[in-house]
Amino acid sequence: MTPWCSQKIYKTFVRPTIAYAGQVWNPSKVGDVKTLEKVQRRAMRLVNIGEKRSYTEKLECVGLPTLEARRKRGDLLETFKILNGFSSLDKEQFFTHVQDRHDMGTRSHANNLLVMEKCSLNVRKNFFSCRVINDWNTLPEYVRHSTSINNFKNNYDSFICKVNK
Repeated sequence: MTPWCSQKIYKTFVRPTIAYAGQVWNPSKVGDVKTLEKVQRRAMRLVNIGEKRSYTEKLECVGLPTLEARRKRGDLLETFKILNGFSSLDKEQFFTHVQDRHDMGTRSHANNLLVMEKCSLNVRKNFFSCRVINDWNTLPEYVRHSTSINNFKNNYDSFICKVNK
């Protein structure tokens, strides 16, 4: 079976099942994350590239991200949709914008940054509206200020490629 065929089968049947409603049930326990990643590892074993390669090398070869990276991208995409009115959800119920740069405790420009609410329980820290704040605030301004959903995806992917090189 060619890598392209294996990739197509994986993307069609396995990944949608694993990623279904990822923003809602995003696993926070290391054991749960490893269990999900095992499914993708097993699927990568079926990809025959002609020589023995590691899991990450096979992922790069067929052009697939890790499931954790995919969940992070999905979270940030959903955040973008909520903040920019591409979703029917009310952004005021999910997020609080930085009003003053002193709210962040830094001298950074507070344009389109979000404030982390105080969470005393670990369960609450893993809620969507809490877990995305740090990732969102560390995105460069050109990614946060994208003009459309596709523009955000492209900007985010190019940013991640630069970071991972």
